[in-house]
Amino acid sequence: MAKKIVVYCCGGTGVNIGKEITKLKQTPLHAQDLTTYAEIEVVNIDTSESDLRRYTNRENTFLFRDMDGSGSDRKMNAEEIRATIPEILNKFRPGDWNIVLNSCGGGSGSVVGPYLLAALLADEEQTIAIGVTNTDTVSRLTNTVRVLRSYEGVAVSAGRVLPVMLHHSDKDSENNINQKIVKDIKTLSLLFSGEIERLDSADLKNWLNFNNITSSEVGAVSLKIVTDPKNITDDMNICSVVSLNNNPNIPVKFPRAMEYHPIGIIDEGAEDTQRAMHFVLVDGEIQKEHTDRSKQLADLERQVAARKPRTSIASGRGAHGGVEL
Repeated sequence: MAKKIVVYCCGGTGVNIGKEITKLKQTPLHAQDLTTYAEIEVVNIDTSESDLRRYTNRENTFLFRDMDGSGSDRKMNAEEIRATIPEILNKFRPGDWNIVLNSCGGGSGSVVGPYLLAALLADEEQTIAIGVTNTDTVSRLTNTVRVLRSYEGVAVSAGRVLPVMLHHSDKDSENNINQKIVKDIKTLSLLFSGEIERLDSADLKNWLNFNNITSSEVGAVSLKIVTDPKNITDDMNICSVVSLNNNPNIPVKFPRAMEYHPIGIIDEGAEDTQRAMHFVLVDGEIQKEHTDRSKQLADLERQVAARKPRTSIASGRGAHGGVEL
């Protein structure tokens, strides 16, 4: 029986990508009967009706009461969002595998996402984060830096591993990012289908929770989907790998030995399985992203501080609320 993935799409960015994931869900996911995918359930969570106006399926939608967005201010609705997380998870129960998708720079999804992650990890649910960084303003870059810290914080607090897939709005267009995320989720639905030969649930749980069976520690790590083992370089601090091999007669080889590396077999005749795929968990990359974005934020803040102070031309002699005649 195929497993179930719940994708929690948080805030405006998450909801917009959720629309595309829903289209994917409505399309037959298998190119051949031999290729099975996990069921995908999309859950939309937002503080603003404006992101949901063209979303006809409200059955799987949670709209916070008495809110109308957060205006890039993460603190504005944070306390009510935190208090409402149990209600959300009670209404939309976690799946066998869970994905939390949000922008890192906005004011709503960047709060809902980390609080959801904290609750899911605390409940020992198998969970992955997908975040879109935003760096075009001081406020969005500040939010991005704090979300990166939150990814690490919720993982360490729960004593769990949190795989994170990051996409960067300063390096790619919104449409390309959305399509890449949809493709990643489809690929993950193959990995988590529960129907992969020689790959069982225990293999996948040990791959994700590598701290239980390797020398690596808990925290936020980068999740990369790689099709060419040559892209796995010696400078990558790899914690664990799981591979889907489309030709068992050709062994999977990496430049160096891995501490943990289960390998499943997939049908090579299907559309999505033309090449072997490797799901690599790498430590240190979230920390580097945080360092780079923090430096970028410091530069922006220096530019703002260097701005000339404003000089008012009002004389102060105007009557009737400042009107001068």
